[in-house]
Parts: sequence; structure tokens; C-alpha cells
Amino acid sequence: MSQQSELPRPRSFTDPRALKQLGLFVAGSAFMLASIAVTRRSVVRKQVAAIPKSFQPNLRSPATTTADGLRGGAADPSSAEGSVMAAQALGLATLNVLSFAVMATGGVAYAFDLSNVDDLKRYARARMYGPAGRPDEAAEREMEEWVARVLSKAGIKDDGAGKAAGKKEESEK
Repeated sequence: MSQQSELPRPRSFTDPRALKQLGLFVAGSAFMLASIAVTRRSVVRKQVAAIPKSFQPNLRSPATTTADGLRGGAADPSSAEGSVMAAQALGLATLNVLSFAVMATGGVAYAFDLSNVDDLKRYARARMYGPAGRPDEAAEREMEEWVARVLSKAGIKDDGAGKAAGKKEESEK
């Protein structure tokens, strides 16, 4: 009878826990769509600006303002615009990565049935130490002895934790 109560029950989409997990995924998806729209708009704007205008007179160079405020000849537009374009590209890339991270976090939370940090800790301990969630003391002791043997064969003196573990073992006997 106790085995039947331990079996996981099937989740539904209307469960508050599932709604919280799916809410994060849906919010990440909406954020991702918005960041893609902003990125596409920026790219299209740069492409349209790069197309030469028809029927524009090219007899004189456009008037530009120099650093000292005087009007001068044509300046190199790529030097001033390059750093701005790089900053915009970095901002858009960061926005896209963060939106994907929020969406992926929501998807992973739903897939592994994680609702908060305590669930994540419980899941990680169960995967590392087994269903009990506690380390196996015999396995830990065996690993310490194996490491001590390997270090002694390599000629490395074990001064730190090895002696303390040895003293504990002697006092336990």
C-alpha cells in the first residue's frame, strides 16, 4: 500500500506548480520574441540606411561639423558610427542571450519539475548521493584511503586532512 502512495501522480497544466514553471517559460518566450523583433528592426534600419538615395546631388560634399564647431569638409563617417554600432550590437546580443536564458530556465524547470531552489537542491542530492540524499560514509572512507595510497606512491607527503582523518578513525575504534 505504501508503494502506491510513493508513485508520482501525473501532472496537469492547471496544477499551480506547473503553471508557475510554465509561466517562466512563457515569459521567456515572449521576451525572446520581443528581443528578436527589436533586433530585426535594428538590422533592417541599418540595411535601409546603407542603400544610396536616388536623385541626390553629388556635386558637393555634405557639410559636417568638426570637433571645434566649425563647418568643414567630409568627415569619415565610419569612425564615429563604428563604435556606436558596436555598442548597439553588443546590447542586442546581450538582450537575445538573456531572453533565451530565461526561456531555457523555464523549460528546464518544467521538464525536471523544479519550482524553487530547495527542489533543485533535493534533485541534485538525489542524483549525487542516491534516494536517501546523504553521502555513503563507507564509500567516502574508501575514496580517502585510495587517494592516500596514490599520494604515498607518488611521494607526496599527506600532512593536512589525511592525518586528521587517521586520528578520527583511531579515536572511533
